[in-house]
Amino acid sequence: EDSDFSVGSDARSVSGWGRMNEYLITYKEPGDETSQWYSEIDITDGYVSFPTYALNDEFGCVAPRTVHPAQNGLLALSDKGVVWTWPSLVKGQANCKIISHNINGKNGRAKGILDNPLSDLKNAHAEMHLNKYLLFIKDKTWVLDLDYSDLANNLYCWYPYTGIYSKVGSFHLKEGDLYLTDSTAGLLYKQRPEGDNTPWDDDGEAIDAWWTTPLMFLGGRNYIKKFERISTTFRVSYGTEHILSLISDLGVEDIPLRQEAGIFDARYFNAQFFNAGVYNRDYPTTQSEKIGYKGEYLQFKIRNNMYNRGMTLLACSVTFSLRKIVK
Repeated sequence: EDSDFSVGSDARSVSGWGRMNEYLITYKEPGDETSQWYSEIDITDGYVSFPTYALNDEFGCVAPRTVHPAQNGLLALSDKGVVWTWPSLVKGQANCKIISHNINGKNGRAKGILDNPLSDLKNAHAEMHLNKYLLFIKDKTWVLDLDYSDLANNLYCWYPYTGIYSKVGSFHLKEGDLYLTDSTAGLLYKQRPEGDNTPWDDDGEAIDAWWTTPLMFLGGRNYIKKFERISTTFRVSYGTEHILSLISDLGVEDIPLRQEAGIFDARYFNAQFFNAGVYNRDYPTTQSEKIGYKGEYLQFKIRNNMYNRGMTLLACSVTFSLRKIVK
């Protein structure tokens, strides 16, 4: 008589809601029965009701605060990883898939999302900011960068945040600004705006950051190459040092990189880094390092673990020559 509709069995709780096109999607805890439902508005003889229908029985949601819209669908954290649900061409049907395989873990090499117990997954929370899905689980924030991801075509750009982001009690958005609460110290942080000359604040502990290339055969899979030089271009960062690790058939070599240009800021002046060549303007710095390796492939890693120093790699290039065919 109240035009209410049961959403599955009472044995499992509702665990999230989200809007997808003209539907309200209701998530339930994973189980043996339907875990996603959809509701629509029905007006018959002047009476309004919201009939609810089964949608998907494979992926539920374990954390209500992780449901957010993305690329014409919905993201949510399930017990199998982050699931993306998007509409199909058939009314009342949807497509669902896991998009976090690369960071789910359980492989013995690197800790991922599913290496956390279910109790921590249920306490996870997320926010959308600057077209990034920020997912906090236990002691790490995982970032899905939607500017570089194409969820429909299986392209997912994930990376982890530590530092302040490793202890986020909750995210808050206000007037386009992102605020983070510290779950241990009770502090409130505001993310610095894009273009800030000093956007790095490690909050008492240096953040270990790195970027690694794939194995690069450089268009000659069956050739031995001579790798002669690598050039890297960084965003200006005064007094910053990076570590370039060259990886090839021959092993690994670490090369320290000192950024040779920067902007002068009296607030961060340090005599240890001062030299007469400091320019009072912002421009990228390109540095070149000799390699001198021969091999079938090359891979390199750029790392920075300095306190309150950033690392933004703008471009890189490798100079090489083909030598002989691999026998």
